[in-house]
Amino acid sequence: MDAAGIVTLVRRWSGRQAELLAFVRGSLDRQRRAVAELGFYVAVVVMEMFQAGPARKIKRVKAPKIERLLFANHRFLTAAPEDDVDPMAAGLTPATVVEPAVLRCVFETLEEEMDGGTKLTDEELGRLTVVLKTVVDALHDASRF
Repeated sequence: MDAAGIVTLVRRWSGRQAELLAFVRGSLDRQRRAVAELGFYVAVVVMEMFQAGPARKIKRVKAPKIERLLFANHRFLTAAPEDDVDPMAAGLTPATVVEPAVLRCVFETLEEEMDGGTKLTDEELGRLTVVLKTVVDALHDASRF
């Protein structure tokens, strides 16, 4: 997608999910520019996926909900021993992920970027995973079917 297309999506979603976009931006603000841009882009694409999905309506996600999900995701994703968990598939089970297909697309996008030359440290990958899983969970909870 070109820069103009991304700007259009961001404008659309800034009116619909301002607090969620602010969360993504704030969470990635101190990351390298390439990491922040990748995370923000993937978050907006996830929002578009939800918009195109079966939900009749997606309610606005408020900061307290985002904070609760972020805390739960951070705790869950950092609790597993590193030796036993592939960071690209951490927690991808029906019991722990409400939207496994969407999250798998997120991970595939991150893998493609890494295969294409974007270097992510384990810390950066972990940060993106927590932030983007929080976006997915928040949009799922806000969706009305």
